[in-house]
Amino acid sequence: MGRQTHVLVLAVSLGLCVVSLLNSHSSSSSSRTAIIPTSVTAETPSSQKNAMPCPDVSKLRETCLDPKGPQPYVLMTLGRSGSGSTWQVIGNLTGYETPSNEYTGSGPSKSENFFKKHSGADNDRWLLKYLCSKQLTFPEASVVGFKWKPFDTIFSPPAQAAFRRMASLKRPEIKVVRSRRNLLDVVISKYKHSIYDGKVAAAHCRVGDTMCIEKGRKASTGLELPIDTLLDTLREYSTLENKVDELLKKMKIPHVQVTYERLYYNGDDTSEWRKIFKFLGVGPSHSKDLTRRHLEGAMEHVATSIPMQNVTLKNFDAVSKVLKGTEFEQLLH
Repeated sequence: MGRQTHVLVLAVSLGLCVVSLLNSHSSSSSSRTAIIPTSVTAETPSSQKNAMPCPDVSKLRETCLDPKGPQPYVLMTLGRSGSGSTWQVIGNLTGYETPSNEYTGSGPSKSENFFKKHSGADNDRWLLKYLCSKQLTFPEASVVGFKWKPFDTIFSPPAQAAFRRMASLKRPEIKVVRSRRNLLDVVISKYKHSIYDGKVAAAHCRVGDTMCIEKGRKASTGLELPIDTLLDTLREYSTLENKVDELLKKMKIPHVQVTYERLYYNGDDTSEWRKIFKFLGVGPSHSKDLTRRHLEGAMEHVATSIPMQNVTLKNFDAVSKVLKGTEFEQLLH
């Protein structure tokens, strides 16, 4: 049922006023009038005088999303970019963490299958239905949503339909937390987990799991990264990431831009996190309310990557030689 129909039904059921609505499709436009009950007619002016005014149309809900419910949001980032810990911190520091789901697919094939299932140029129902169900399931949370890994499918018709809805919706807005990580570190992390396949290094280690942490850090040293296709891979990732950023800006999607490095390797400076909380409108957005200790206390996972690439990579010099003089030289550290 559309918003205009809601207005019509509400006017009829309350018997408060006459509402004339024009069909939004010009090809079949016609005036539809709600007939008022006989108790409110020209013959009974006193009833008209005492009747309450029509409800303010601007305050009617556009979708099933509740403006007074948890803030709906999407965490949009590539894999191996800290999305698990970021999700935990945002949830725990705004009330409590809700389940983390890679709703649109954890990999390219799963994402492709997801959007095939929800095909249609005007199909934004998959987005609204999911977020509404999250609001209903977790009414006491401050934020609800899902993780969206941006693959090429982000430019598919059903994804674009969802973005158009996000751009137009005001009560409430569906907000996007857009995070990016150094792409060379993304490639290194993906490679590490591909060769160990969880047998030596787990995807994530929980706080206090000493054995997992030790194995993860050991697996993060002395890697020999393949360099034959390195530039092609970086260009593919960079092109996709830049197109996603352009899309968010062009379509005027409510979003905030942050980086993995400033979130996790910025010392006592918590300004990048505060930028997220201020944007979402919940959580600690002032420096005195948010310290690095608060952030660490909100994380259930521990990073096992080594921040020095010359320690992580056995062939760091060869990698450097490939990237020197290219647009990716600044990714070396």
